[in-house]
Amino acid sequence: MKMTTEINTQDWQQTFIATNLLAIGYNAWVGYLGGECGVVICSTNSPHLSIAGETFKAHFIPRKNLAAFLNSWF
Repeated sequence: MKMTTEINTQDWQQTFIATNLLAIGYNAWVGYLGGECGVVICSTNSPHLSIAGETFKAHFIPRKNLAAFLNSWF
């Protein structure tokens, strides 16, 4: 069996998180400093590529709003 170092296109999430960890962490920290626990949601539907790299929308969703957010999303 030959091992390969190619990145599986179906496994892009790990690379996305590693590449954008500072932006994701910043959004989480700002939300936490606001006095809330919650999650960071990243929209990857239509990322924009610019000279600075890929841009995407990230939102902090407080725990109290998470159920409503997920219900409307699904």
